[in-house]
Amino acid sequence: LPLLMVMGVVCALILKQPDMGNSVLIASIILIMAFIAGAELGHIGALILMAAPAVYFMIARVPYRLARIVAFLDPWADSQGTGFQLTQSQIAFGSGGLFGVGLGHSMQKLYYLPAAHTDFILSIVGEELGFVWTIFVVALFIAFIMMGIRIIRRTTDAFGYFLAIGIVAMIGLQAVINVGVSIG
Repeated sequence: LPLLMVMGVVCALILKQPDMGNSVLIASIILIMAFIAGAELGHIGALILMAAPAVYFMIARVPYRLARIVAFLDPWADSQGTGFQLTQSQIAFGSGGLFGVGLGHSMQKLYYLPAAHTDFILSIVGEELGFVWTIFVVALFIAFIMMGIRIIRRTTDAFGYFLAIGIVAMIGLQAVINVGVSIG
């Protein structure tokens, strides 16, 4: 209960920004850490089931969040509107082919793909360096997670153990989400 209260306060403050994505990410990391600490899977599942209607309400109640979900599911339905960023991301990946158009020669980062230097950097890597180097970047994230798990297994003190779990979960979940979003 104290963990859930702290998680609720932190997530509520982040939601106030409004930043639902990071709130869900932090809640996920806390639930992963709680599971590894010994919380029962049934309890975590019940928490997720209880939170699902609230998450649905927060998405359905705010038009831009709902539009982002709909755009993610079918970006080409409104490729000049809400699906613009994802369609441009997919065009960047497609333009890169197997070996890319060359480092620094991306066309999509020239105002076609908003925020190309942040959330959609993998799309630019895909366009400039191609499929081969995109897979290499994803492999680096996998290697980071595997090395993190190796460090976690070797850690002897409880604080370091859970700190490492939190860091690996945070970076790993962010990587999976950003790769998934950028490829649609």
